[in-house]
Amino acid sequence: MDTRDANTGDAANCAAVKRRVAPRPSQGSSGRVVNRSIRWLAALGSMRWLAALGSMRWLAALAVALACVPATGQQQGKLTPAERDARARDYFTDTVLKTHMGRSVRFYSDTMRGKVVAISFMFAGCGDACPLITAKLVQAKNDLGEAFGREVRFVSISVDPLHDRPEDLAKFARKFDADHPGWLFLTGEEANVNQVLKKLGAYTESVENHFTGIIVGSPAQGRWKKVRPDAPAKAIAEEIRHLVAGEIETRKTAAAPGAVPRP
Repeated sequence: MDTRDANTGDAANCAAVKRRVAPRPSQGSSGRVVNRSIRWLAALGSMRWLAALGSMRWLAALAVALACVPATGQQQGKLTPAERDARARDYFTDTVLKTHMGRSVRFYSDTMRGKVVAISFMFAGCGDACPLITAKLVQAKNDLGEAFGREVRFVSISVDPLHDRPEDLAKFARKFDADHPGWLFLTGEEANVNQVLKKLGAYTESVENHFTGIIVGSPAQGRWKKVRPDAPAKAIAEEIRHLVAGEIETRKTAAAPGAVPRP
């Protein structure tokens, strides 16, 4: 398995997964969930995804899908850090959401700025794909070590804001060993959550059919990638580590005397 980039329009179908694989995982520890994850995630991986694209083709496709402008790497490189930050904020917006701790946050400024992020999508009543993907992200978190929380933040967004209250997300996080200061579970007013989901190409009218891929990226670098839900946890962690290295280099370059945007 690999981390091939996903088609923005192809939402992995949770309902199909439920029909195709056997029994719902137990409500025990995340370790037991992980042990049952292989066949479930294999079913997720069988959904329609794009084959791997050349880097330039993929960057252009992602720029169109997320409406991130300017679209080309050359144009992105000419931006100053402040300009890139402003463009990211304008696109992703500072729409107000609620964390699983009940705190109001601005989506871009309080959850994404200054971090490498891994964004996933879930709902508290999901008994199939969501717990398994969360368990996989827990494995990736453990693999990242000290970088998690310092350089890296995980963001899990509810696709069912009408029913998911902060306390429901907090219970979900505790149940699957994802309750960590560096991991935010987000819900909020339906219109606000839907606005954010649309920006991320993950809006759905049916929670059972929500997108199950993972978006990893760095606003500071203007680099984004969609990772298949059946990618190994170590591969997800490696993608994130690569972005962290780039993030650190970007900061060093910006802090250097007489620094100018990269040509």
